[in-house]
Amino acid sequence: MGFESLCGSQDPSSAPAVPPIGELLPYHRLVSGLDPTEAPVAAAVCGVSTAGSRRLVALPGSFNPVHRAHLALLDAAVECWSADAGSYLLSALTVDKERVSGMLLEDRLWLLCRQIEPEPARAARVVVATNRGLYVDQAEALFGLFPSLEALAFVTGYDKIVQIFDPRYYADRDAALDLLFSKASFLVAPRAEATRDDLHALLARPENARYAARVTVLPLPVELAGVSSSRVRTDVDGRYADVPERVARFIRETGCYEDPVAEAYTARAQALPEAARAQP
Repeated sequence: MGFESLCGSQDPSSAPAVPPIGELLPYHRLVSGLDPTEAPVAAAVCGVSTAGSRRLVALPGSFNPVHRAHLALLDAAVECWSADAGSYLLSALTVDKERVSGMLLEDRLWLLCRQIEPEPARAARVVVATNRGLYVDQAEALFGLFPSLEALAFVTGYDKIVQIFDPRYYADRDAALDLLFSKASFLVAPRAEATRDDLHALLARPENARYAARVTVLPLPVELAGVSSSRVRTDVDGRYADVPERVARFIRETGCYEDPVAEAYTARAQALPEAARAQP
């Protein structure tokens, strides 16, 4: 999958709030082809080519939906780490979120692509999809996608770095973490319920201390520390203040986060694979 291959030259500002089913078919083919049982692989979905980038910051997430803290996190991380490029990284299989609900993966990719309009004054942005949920596998996939890559940093919230150090996700935790931290650094943003001191305490634990040099605190404005996709999905009254305008329009028009989900969006989810099967 090449850069610009799904978005073409379309001006993001002129795109509709909700793409027609036909426009989602390339995204559906991409997502359907990301088999989590196969070797780690990543595909560039849209954005400025970063093939020659040596320093990459990647923001993994489910982006269900993408919100303003995601945008701020990636921008801050690219600047903090002096990266050549920044990537939104969406996995077809997200750890602890294996059951897809809310917004379709294809719609999330489409909306992410609307957020990365190139700006001459900033580093390149790209949306990447991968078949794996663990960071150690995602690192391998990104190095495979970007042949010139020399240094990789993942940007996460505090809750994710706790997950990374949790032994229940690994057959051999230390071996996996040794491999992960040999490939990637981490930029960690404290959340509303977790401070910089909490991160330092986590890194000071004997089993984590040898990885501490590869973890850096990434300051985030206080007003963004509590923003989360789950809050957007559940806070009916306040959700639209936390998302870009196009995302807000998508949520309003589709009813994807209504309880129960709007019939029209349920029909959309059913129509997409049917359209894919019908296409020659």
